[in-house]
Amino acid sequence: MTKPFPTPPEAMRDEWLGLPWVVAEVHNMREARIAEALEADGLPVIAPMDRIDVRVCRHSKRTEPRAHPALPGYLFAAIRGEGDWPVLLGAGGVYRVLTSDGRPCLVRPGAIVRYLERLARREPPVGGPDAPLLDPEPGQVLRVASGLLEGFMVEVTHKRGPQHDVLVELCGNGRKVRISVDRLAAA
Repeated sequence: MTKPFPTPPEAMRDEWLGLPWVVAEVHNMREARIAEALEADGLPVIAPMDRIDVRVCRHSKRTEPRAHPALPGYLFAAIRGEGDWPVLLGAGGVYRVLTSDGRPCLVRPGAIVRYLERLARREPPVGGPDAPLLDPEPGQVLRVASGLLEGFMVEVTHKRGPQHDVLVELCGNGRKVRISVDRLAAA
């Protein structure tokens, strides 16, 4: 059985709503395989997948839909007790859990559901084509306006690439994340 993509909000089961969720950094482009292995070990996991159209052949204009990680290199895992930590951190392909001051950064289940709802509706980034483009400078503090990190205050470390992506510091722990400028708003 193939899983639907984009990942529907129903992926967050009702019995999982009361659990503490963390973000695990995993081997890029192997999110689905790692999530299946963790699920087989009994750990509640969500690896959001999006739909992309891929050419069947490089000489053809025909495309077919394929699943692609919506958050490349990351997945969500719920921790029910101390016994789940060795399962998560000992799984092949799991590098680390995002932390702040030595403690895991917890993600509210409601935030994950909202993210999956946006993914399923295929909402465009906040702002749209007529919105003025931010031109952030290093050191500037901005608010994330859409996506999984919505509402977080981030500090721009430097610009990167022609799409005006910026690297921002997350959770105050020196961990840098690349975010598109169209997902940022003035603080």
